[in-house]
Amino acid sequence: MFEGVVSMSELNSKLLSACTDQFNGYDTIRNLLAEGAEPLGSVKTEYGEDDNLYGAIVDYYSTEEDYSVLHEVTKLFCQHGMDLTKPAIPYDDANILNPVWYYTILMNDRVLPILKYLLDNGLDIGSAHTCWYHAVEYWFFADGSMGSDRSRAQVLSDLKKILLIASYPYVLDNDDYLREIVWLDQNDYDITKLRDWNKYHISVDHSRYTENPHVCKSLFTIIDNESGQAIWRIAFGLKPNKI
Repeated sequence: MFEGVVSMSELNSKLLSACTDQFNGYDTIRNLLAEGAEPLGSVKTEYGEDDNLYGAIVDYYSTEEDYSVLHEVTKLFCQHGMDLTKPAIPYDDANILNPVWYYTILMNDRVLPILKYLLDNGLDIGSAHTCWYHAVEYWFFADGSMGSDRSRAQVLSDLKKILLIASYPYVLDNDDYLREIVWLDQNDYDITKLRDWNKYHISVDHSRYTENPHVCKSLFTIIDNESGQAIWRIAFGLKPNKI
């Protein structure tokens, strides 16, 4: 562990419970924050390991259907000064995860409004990169299958997540790999207009596959709902000149 890691405080433990399994309204959460509980402080997970409080909350909701509490908790934490660049305990991939990493396992559209709120409130570039990069890493190195309706929906939701992050110039301008991933140089549409995922849908071309379709070598076309026109194209594992 890192030296000087903050030990779990009673306030942080109460805040974790108040935001998850013992949620009973927002007044308790506000009171605990006012008393000094740290949104990015240290708590013990169910496995007895130290974790970042906000990360533990996001992880909890990965098994829930309703993210409304997570969304409101995120707003409250930001209003009380949550700054992901200044965690009370250090995190890296070998130890405490950046709490935004947990959004990579929330593979559905319900997470998009929360992520948008964080971006609207200045989510740092490193955290934004962590969020989208792990989605792509999962496709390439774990499971990018789209052979079932569920897996297809998860991939399309992750793609919306990537496009949402890329629609913020302060992130895109400072992330070379993200610009490459979204094929920025191959498209001439204003990518900031892809910030609203309700205004487009995604068509997938699996024609290069004879068996189980996969993210790699599939062509994704973003289609504007109002005009019906194709406005953006992305393919993973394919060069633009091979399309």
